[in-house]
Amino acid sequence: NWITDQRFELSASVTDKADAFATGDAAVLVTRGEFAASVRSNDQFVKPGTNTKILVDVKDYNKRPIKNQLVTVALIHQPWGDGRQETLERRNVKTNSRGQASLMLPIKKSGSYLVFAFAKDARGNGIKANCYLYSCHEGEQCHFHTTNQLEIITDKRSYTPGETAK
Repeated sequence: NWITDQRFELSASVTDKADAFATGDAAVLVTRGEFAASVRSNDQFVKPGTNTKILVDVKDYNKRPIKNQLVTVALIHQPWGDGRQETLERRNVKTNSRGQASLMLPIKKSGSYLVFAFAKDARGNGIKANCYLYSCHEGEQCHFHTTNQLEIITDKRSYTPGETAK
């Protein structure tokens, strides 16, 4: 039970009784509905007390824009480390002739934010997309969700423009 579209690929190699060998590949895109949606922010890291621009894009599977599509966008706050979620904003936007819509959302406090977009196609299928934003005050310990183990250690805590980190 996936919340997004999935692409499945199958490769097969077969040898028959006469030692004839054949291979084949196929792929299928399994979709939730008649179109796909994406949502993103201009900024992944946002200072508390500021606004961020959210961009929504809705296209069919031939990359054609879906115009006049109603999309609900929710801003969900997740305070650092405690697992709670609170929906702070919920707004409806309608896509333009390019299948795009935008809105400004306020980032009032530090923490992780989930931006969730939801639309329905003509058959009533739910189409979902999301992205994450992060916000913390200067000097605050922030707990970002990382998927790699890269750690950068510099010789100073901050730099002025033109300085080189060592």
